[in-house]
Amino acid sequence: MTESERIMDVRGGLEMVIERAQRAIDTVLNINLGFPC
Repeated sequence: MTESERIMDVRGGLEMVIERAQRAIDTVLNINLGFPC
């Protein structure tokens, strides 16, 4: 595995984590504010 491939993997993993975090935050906000999902 080359260095650039490893960097791409890390970047892809980070994007996945950020997406999940945003979804979780949206869900919590919706519940707290009483918005229908």
